[in-house]
Amino acid sequence: MEQKRRKLPVIFLVLTVLTALLPHVFRNGLILAYGIIAANALRWVALAPLGIAGVVFLIKAMKHLRAKPEEKAQKITLTYKNKALNPDSICAYLNQLKGQHPSVTAQLDDCVKQVGNIKSRQAKLAELIKLNDAGFLSDAPAALAEAEQLILRNLMWVVNRGIVAEADDVTGDEFILLIQRVLAANDEVLAKCRTLVAGASDLISGKGSTGSTAAIEAWIVAIRQQVRSSTLNITEG
Repeated sequence: MEQKRRKLPVIFLVLTVLTALLPHVFRNGLILAYGIIAANALRWVALAPLGIAGVVFLIKAMKHLRAKPEEKAQKITLTYKNKALNPDSICAYLNQLKGQHPSVTAQLDDCVKQVGNIKSRQAKLAELIKLNDAGFLSDAPAALAEAEQLILRNLMWVVNRGIVAEADDVTGDEFILLIQRVLAANDEVLAKCRTLVAGASDLISGKGSTGSTAAIEAWIVAIRQQVRSSTLNITEG
């Protein structure tokens, strides 16, 4: 039905074109039958519906073109991977799963601790920058924010699997393996973040082996590379 409604303006336009052509095709006959003035009048009358059809068709076409970018924008935001995840919400989901899967309470606690760890790294870096007016480290907080989102996306895998996993059965064993895999991947990211923050502290203080601009930039690149090529993004064979 929707498709038929979309075709109506096109059909109307075609019919009005044919109608407009009739006075031209039979012009000589119309002049002989009704006179030249009547023939000219009929020609202009036949053109009126064509003009209306053209305006309607143009309006429909413009609406269609405007709707396409909006539809694409809606499709882009359908997946949570394109949204900024909230750490507090993720922790709430993880804590909620403890009631459904009491046998993996310790592992879920470790997941919650990882959220706390990345938030702690971000807070410490922000304090360092503010205390020392270290605006030259402006790229470092952005890198930690990207790392936080990677950790949260990984933990969302745990949340999603925990929702569908049956409690204390064979699937539960698979659930434990998944949690362990996520914890290991997130630990790699957290280790790089820890080194970055320590290096920022040394750079600000002008001391320590990691206290150089090159070292900080290298760790920022390493963190962002970790975000782009997380082991959890590789499809298992």
